[in-house]
Amino acid sequence: MKITILGHPMCGFCHAARDLATAKKFDFEWIDISQNPEKFEKAKAETGHPTVPIIFVDGVFVGGFTEFEQKVENGEIA
Repeated sequence: MKITILGHPMCGFCHAARDLATAKKFDFEWIDISQNPEKFEKAKAETGHPTVPIIFVDGVFVGGFTEFEQKVENGEIA
């Protein structure tokens, strides 16, 4: 399983997503949108999700932090 988190360094929900992925020992990639704005624009266009974090699991959009946290708690992401 590969998790990709697009986030901004000043975003609390982005840090929460990263902290949760780290705590669960998930293999994840952090993409700092302040350094990669083109990736953020592409992800927004693909997902319709206008804010960060934008989280993908195995290339499938799962949502932002709240949706990610719910899926982890429900065991959908383990």
